[in-house]
Amino acid sequence: SKLLQNAVWLLSNLSRGKPRPDFELLKPALPLLGELLFSSEEEVLQDACWSLSYLSDGSQFIQHVIEAGVCRRLVELLVHHSKSVVVPALRTVGNICAGDDQQTQTVLNCNVVPVLVQCLRHNNSGIVREACWAISNINAGNVQQIQQVIDGGAVPVVLQILRNESFNLRKEALWAIANICSSGLPEQLNYLLSLLDVSLLEPFLRLSDEKLVLVALDMLQAIFTHLEQRPDGLQALVDFRAAVESAGLLNTLEDLQTHQNLQVFDKALRLLQTQFETEEDEDGILPTQSAKFSYDPAPKASRADQALTQAVDELSQGEGVLNRSVNVVLIGGGGTGK
Repeated sequence: SKLLQNAVWLLSNLSRGKPRPDFELLKPALPLLGELLFSSEEEVLQDACWSLSYLSDGSQFIQHVIEAGVCRRLVELLVHHSKSVVVPALRTVGNICAGDDQQTQTVLNCNVVPVLVQCLRHNNSGIVREACWAISNINAGNVQQIQQVIDGGAVPVVLQILRNESFNLRKEALWAIANICSSGLPEQLNYLLSLLDVSLLEPFLRLSDEKLVLVALDMLQAIFTHLEQRPDGLQALVDFRAAVESAGLLNTLEDLQTHQNLQVFDKALRLLQTQFETEEDEDGILPTQSAKFSYDPAPKASRADQALTQAVDELSQGEGVLNRSVNVVLIGGGGTGK
């Protein structure tokens, strides 16, 4: 009915108000919003999902949204025929995945990863970016959760997004992969490296965005550290060094020695000094000339809050977009918890 549509629309606007309204005043609406997720009216579904996305935006509120019993239905709505419903449902799922490991697991128990993979393949770039962001939050969890992402087939799709023309999509994909490098088990990194084309990291090292340059540098350092600990580490290191050089990353690392950011300079210099100044061919090992480093898999995580303030006007018609509190990992960074 029109009255119901207007009421839910009003609730969604109250939820997104600035300054933010007292959560305790809106909390009684959560059970009703859970019921409205089963509405047959698209406008009601859309506004109910947006309300939940606003109400779940903040670690102190996530558990209340979970306790409203909405997770399974939200995952079902990720394959709704209308993007105006998918977008806010996906935003809410991403917010919940930004919570602690137990809260993230609540969504994973609803078999969300295969559905997120479908969203990663969506023809709407905003939906793809939101799905990448949700995956990156899951990957910033524990190793069991990273394994669920791997088992759900998300990693090859995320790596393909690293080839996308859109910088915004590539950026989200980089975070998702970086979190595996930071938090994953050795066999999980082996799997990632069996698929990774290292040349895809080179453009990130040339960005003006220093944070992303640091993420790419930390990924390289994490990979080298991982390979050094492998039983076949010597040959693996030589091959990976050759791949890095073949992909043009060595020249880029050398250029970063003149970078104005001291952290960037230090990390680039460390890689050059520890990985590229000593030749290994005196042991009779010849590097493999390939820009793609690939090998068969052989036999925690800190999170930092990052506010993503970029407008995503392609997500839905007429909907404003809130800043997102995103849990991501800077490899080797400080902080505890999720």
